[in-house]
Amino acid sequence: MIRINPNAREKSSNGTKALYLDPQQLGRFQQHITATLREKGMTINNATLTELQQINHEIRGKDLAAWIA
Repeated sequence: MIRINPNAREKSSNGTKALYLDPQQLGRFQQHITATLREKGMTINNATLTELQQINHEIRGKDLAAWIA
């Protein structure tokens, strides 16, 4: 399960507290993660915790709603 926190404007305009991905969105998210890891020459199974934390930091800097659209 992946939870996306909406931005402040979305929270105030419609009261949404969180968005959860449907199966298609989850599939696209997983494809992006796999591609990101592949670009770095790794898989989730051989990445170190530090590498995974760096990737997490990079992903959190993206517009995730657009990334999974």
